[in-house]
Amino acid sequence: MKVICDTNIWYDIATGKIKKEQLAGMELYSSYVNLFELAKTPNLVIDWKLVKAAVRALHDNSKGIYETNPIEFIIQKQYPDYKAKDNSYKQILIGFEDLMDRPDTEEITQEVKEKMQKSVDEFAEAAQKSADNVNAKLPVIREKIKETIGKKEHRKIVSYPLIYDVINVFVGQQSQGEISLDIENYPWGEIELLVKTWDGYFKDLEVSGNQKFQPNDWQDIFVMSYVNPEYKFLTSEGKWKRLIEGNADTKKYLAAI
Repeated sequence: MKVICDTNIWYDIATGKIKKEQLAGMELYSSYVNLFELAKTPNLVIDWKLVKAAVRALHDNSKGIYETNPIEFIIQKQYPDYKAKDNSYKQILIGFEDLMDRPDTEEITQEVKEKMQKSVDEFAEAAQKSADNVNAKLPVIREKIKETIGKKEHRKIVSYPLIYDVINVFVGQQSQGEISLDIENYPWGEIELLVKTWDGYFKDLEVSGNQKFQPNDWQDIFVMSYVNPEYKFLTSEGKWKRLIEGNADTKKYLAAI
């Protein structure tokens, strides 16, 4: 069984929450999203040894790494000759090699701590701003649903075309205007898990009275880009497990341990 892992899986292996025998029969694969999240986690400053252990778990247990940025990975499904512009994974891997070579007894200098904190803060600020933008729209959407069709009927709306358009906006931004997906002919079945979990999650947000989009949610959603019908997805986060399992079309993608 080929399995794309959410970042939390590498932490769970590192801490012993997931035992190796539980992974028997699985080929685990990591991704750009895993690398990015491990490189931007506040744990780097709070507990770098934990991050080192998670990186080590990824290194030792991953059958391979999908190094391409998720948006560019989506592009390449329709335009296989597209050359990825984002090569930041190379620098991340160099940093992880240094991290794994660092003895646990060695102290990190204040200068290095400050650099790590700056990098972590920059990503956290951008992620929070993105989440705030989503959350600012929710009260208006919820009020409109309440005044018109109601929650039950709203959940029945097929929103996939809207998601396709939003993905295409991300594609245009990532490719610097070079690429626009041919939406009518795109192999959407190749990223069914991404699209349908995205739809389910936003429907939850739109009908809930107080649920909020979280700063890391875009990363959690786009890690599913790497899951096609030949793969399954492994996560320990209840929110995503519930959404994937609760949809008849996506529950087949969820790996269980």
